[in-house]
Amino acid sequence: MRIPREFELPGEDAVMHKDGNRLIIEPAATRSLLALLATLPALDEDFAPIEDLPPGDVAI
Repeated sequence: MRIPREFELPGEDAVMHKDGNRLIIEPAATRSLLALLATLPALDEDFAPIEDLPPGDVAI
């Protein structure tokens, strides 16, 4: 079964929930980048040290 075009929601994701006998379908809230990154597993790698150099002169 397809949803009629006039009822299409923006985006790719939707949230469905029941309210009594009603089925409510809403667009999913957009997630921030920080929220998305928080769901990723931690990296278990050793990274090479980065030398912390003082800033150089800037010609403006």
